[in-house]
Amino acid sequence: LAYFVTAAHVIDKVREESADKSVWLRANTQDGGHIWHKTPAVCWKNHPTDSTVDVAVLKIGIDDKMDQVSWPLENCILGDNVDTAETGNRKVELGDELCFAGLFYPHKGEKRNIPLVRIGNVSALRNEPVLNKDGVSMDVYLVEAHSIGGLSGSPVFMDVVAAKQTFPPSWGQMAGWHMPNSISRFKLFGAIHGHFGDDIEVDGIADDGKRKVAINLGIAMVIPTDKIVEVLMQFDKEEESEASEARMRPFGGAGGSCANSTFQTSFDPKKV
Repeated sequence: LAYFVTAAHVIDKVREESADKSVWLRANTQDGGHIWHKTPAVCWKNHPTDSTVDVAVLKIGIDDKMDQVSWPLENCILGDNVDTAETGNRKVELGDELCFAGLFYPHKGEKRNIPLVRIGNVSALRNEPVLNKDGVSMDVYLVEAHSIGGLSGSPVFMDVVAAKQTFPPSWGQMAGWHMPNSISRFKLFGAIHGHFGDDIEVDGIADDGKRKVAINLGIAMVIPTDKIVEVLMQFDKEEESEASEARMRPFGGAGGSCANSTFQTSFDPKKV
């Protein structure tokens, strides 16, 4: 079993507008193609107590045809700590370089998903809550990056080796230094919530009037990984019983009322 994580506002939009109240996941396959997975929107869980946490999580079985990597919790930055108590004292610092991969909808890929990788830097720490564009106070990092539509829910990673070389800790080890090509050198920093935008007045060209255009201020909001973990904790009580059940059923089902989903090779969005 594994977990799919995205922004809660993405799933909320599906719940409001989808004809069949289903969330379709498009996953790359190891043979160079893709498959679709239909999941009921009701099976995605949000934060149990804090509605400002823009995270939705789905527990699901992983089909062995999928080309994917499940990210372990030990490779996550929790509570602003890049290190653990055993590995050092490096914390998240202003200017730390980040990368995130997501969908560039003008070039999403026909045969398989083509991820867009972007680079950013930590611009503000979690000293105070941030008001998003809807006036909601959120516990997020601010990151200098040109976030765009389609990146909501995208994972954000930090290269721990690069971070420690730029700003060394006072003690501890360089995580992953002995395996430069291993995922152990990267830690999950969080997930993209969205970006700040604004409307500005610009000189009209054809009519000599004034018109407003939307601009991207270049600052994205990133939901910290520990908020994602708080959502995942809801599944703790279910793990023991579901682990035994999972051994008895094929890949692709999450158990209970959320188990009735199948992978498909084609999908017609007009029917959803």
